[in-house]
Amino acid sequence: MNDRQVNPRLSRAIAQGVGELQRGRARIDDQDALGVSVLVEHRSDHSPEALRSVLGGDHDRVAEHVATVPAVNATTTVLAYHALGTHGAPPRGTPLHNAFVSTEAFEAQMAFLARHREVVSLDAITQGVGRDGRKSVSITFDDAYRSVLTLAVPVLERYRLAATVFVPTMWIGQRNGWDPPSSAPLEIMTHEELLELRDRGFQVASHGHAHIDLGRASPAEVEHDVAASARCLTEILGSPPRHFAYPYGKSSEAARQAVARAGFDLAFALDRGTERPSRLAVPRTPIYPRDRRWLYGMKASGRYRQIRYWPPLRGGYDLLRPLIRGRRS
Repeated sequence: MNDRQVNPRLSRAIAQGVGELQRGRARIDDQDALGVSVLVEHRSDHSPEALRSVLGGDHDRVAEHVATVPAVNATTTVLAYHALGTHGAPPRGTPLHNAFVSTEAFEAQMAFLARHREVVSLDAITQGVGRDGRKSVSITFDDAYRSVLTLAVPVLERYRLAATVFVPTMWIGQRNGWDPPSSAPLEIMTHEELLELRDRGFQVASHGHAHIDLGRASPAEVEHDVAASARCLTEILGSPPRHFAYPYGKSSEAARQAVARAGFDLAFALDRGTERPSRLAVPRTPIYPRDRRWLYGMKASGRYRQIRYWPPLRGGYDLLRPLIRGRRS
């Protein structure tokens, strides 16, 4: 199938979906780019009673903590990267291929954000920032790979863009031992490099301790992992980390409770359309090596999530995935 040969039924579904989005029948609020309607249906009160549905249970202590955290600015899109570079990157079709974005693509993407978006820190997404009507975007990196420091940070500094790096603390200074053996092992920053990153103006945050799947782990494992990561980063940075990203992008009720008890202000998942967004599971949009420029622009627009997971279009997206992501040339 080429770019012009699209199923007529799918074309009609897309046209219908876009029309309904434009007419507002899809019930997508222009100020809800993160889909955080879970914040008690946009109510202004963040009382424990109002937040119990977010936490998934009747947990007063956790709800009381979360009630002190400012509401997320729903106009901010949070982008998720992993590693940079193409030299030694795994070939397409292997498990780690999607972790690598080329330096050329990253440079072009940051230039786009600098021109067309307001790039803000994760702290700022609770403050309702955004100037000149531009949509706001936050940039994040999972796993704290050394390539972020050596390849991404110079580009970010050139464009004066903020970013946050999430590190799995048990693996600091080692390689990605949680992944299957690969021809392209990925080195993780050392303690000294994390401090350098912080001193250069970037935020260092928690990606858990052992990089386990907190969406599947037992409550005891979750509690230990989250608490260990908070203690470790506090020792390294001299202050408690405020933000947390779930390894593999999935949370659970136990994980959200543990993250809140550990004192994190916000926690981030990867957006797969299966998890109810909240301040303890803020969706992030992953960036892949073959995202085309127009797709990247959509991902950074705040509209991608609503269109991607709107029921009439969801099945069609899977059929169009090769065209959207880009095919092997």
